[in-house]
Amino acid sequence: MDAPNCRQKSFFEMSKKRHEYKLARFVKGKRPYVEFWAYNKATQQELFRVRDYKVKTLKEAEPLIEWINEQLRAGMVVNLPPKRARNIINEPPITLDVEQALDMMVKTYPYRREETRYTYISQANLFKEYCKLRKILKSSPRKLVKADLVGYRDFCFARGNGHTTVRAKLVFVGIWMNYLKDRGYLEKNLVEDMDLPKTNFGSKVLLSAEDQGRVKEILKERHRGLYIMIHVLYHGFFRVNEVQKIKRGMVDKERMLIRLPKEVSKNHKPRNVILSPPLLGFFEEMGLLDLDSNRLLLAKANGEAWGKNYFASEYRQVIKSQDFVDAGHKLYHWKDMGASAYYRKYKDILFVKNQCGHSSLEETYRYLDKDLGVIVADLDLEGAPVF
Repeated sequence: MDAPNCRQKSFFEMSKKRHEYKLARFVKGKRPYVEFWAYNKATQQELFRVRDYKVKTLKEAEPLIEWINEQLRAGMVVNLPPKRARNIINEPPITLDVEQALDMMVKTYPYRREETRYTYISQANLFKEYCKLRKILKSSPRKLVKADLVGYRDFCFARGNGHTTVRAKLVFVGIWMNYLKDRGYLEKNLVEDMDLPKTNFGSKVLLSAEDQGRVKEILKERHRGLYIMIHVLYHGFFRVNEVQKIKRGMVDKERMLIRLPKEVSKNHKPRNVILSPPLLGFFEEMGLLDLDSNRLLLAKANGEAWGKNYFASEYRQVIKSQDFVDAGHKLYHWKDMGASAYYRKYKDILFVKNQCGHSSLEETYRYLDKDLGVIVADLDLEGAPVF
């Protein structure tokens, strides 16, 4: 079979010695390509990656893929000189600078949720601000080095961001670099070689039963929205952003369930959360079951949703003046306090798993044991079996 693209023949040779290879495949994207891996004779590199960007569709690519795979099975190797090592056939012109590459990613990234797009826009703007200060905004992404990303990490810390936030900002840069790498604009994701800031998931600041009561009384007097929020977090093990999207119609009083559709559930899967009697009683007490079915449980006076960080920010403002509340305590810790209390009472790990929407029992065990420290510490070994 003749090569569909004759100009490529200069890159290929046949070898009597057999080498490892990976068959060609078609990769979709903004710049689709055919990719395969073969031995590079010039650099003596095993499994050297080669990409051909001339194809536009799978139909165009099929004859080329068939020919390449036939030659690979027959012993074909590539012969790309050292100067072209790790380059690609028909390499697209690299004309994007850092700013253009960030804009391209933000506009064309396949977002699963609209909220993610706004988050990425914000992350991209901050990285642009840093690159402008460092005078690398108009440079090619290929010229970025690890020191630039270390500097960005320090830049974020200097802004007062915590470990979790800084980690998220670096993860975004890693996603951006993978995006460019997949499209042939970058050779390596530098974030993969970095030690990302550790997040303190294990340091939950949980309030005592007495302090929980004190905070509830404060919120009952000062902030109806937060008063509702902490009850739903505590009894339903929801995330804060999930609670903000719950509508009255999702509360099934007859079957004692709160039905979260996939666009509300954090793991993008429909989830039925058990509506406990205390939470049902609270809903009735607050008049939430009298709302229209399309009305959010927590909404502005005009029915619109509050901003993403509104409740977390409001909670910080309310409790910062309370001496008995540790500075590390946050709104989402009410979910953790509820999960801990329910597990201690019923010792039912499956219940916690389903309420939280965890994908496995191992995830739930880690959450309870390592994050909350309730499994081993709460075992009652009185009356243990005697051998």
